Amino acid sequence: MKTLLDAWSQTPAFVLGRRMDVLANNALAGALHGGFTQGSNLSRVFFLDPAAPEFYADWDRVAPNAVAALRATAGADLEDPRLIELVGELSLKSEEFRRLWPATTSTTRPAAPNASTTPSSAS
Repeated sequence: MKTLLDAWSQTPAFVLGRRMDVLANNALAGALHGGFTQGSNLSRVFFLDPAAPEFYADWDRVAPNAVAALRATAGADLEDPRLIELVGELSLKSEEFRRLWPATTSTTRPAAPNASTTPSSAS
């Protein structure tokens, strides 16, 4: 898998697990943001990294989609102990996550990709 990702030398690329864990990444993804490196969790990065609202141009609008993505990738196994631990941590440390988790379903429509939903160039 790493060889395939490294072959995409002009595109940041990473593979996510079902709890939004980064399982593998190429060098360009790691250079773009430290949260896109193996071992990171994108939900933690998005909701707990103080720099995230600057990195994501429209963080407030994308936040519900980030919660919906976590629900969707978790699938039907909402009793997974590692998912429960992650949701608990995010709920304790992020007021926004705590507000969004009960209000968001995996069927929430993600925002269409455009310049405002991609990382800002200010990082």
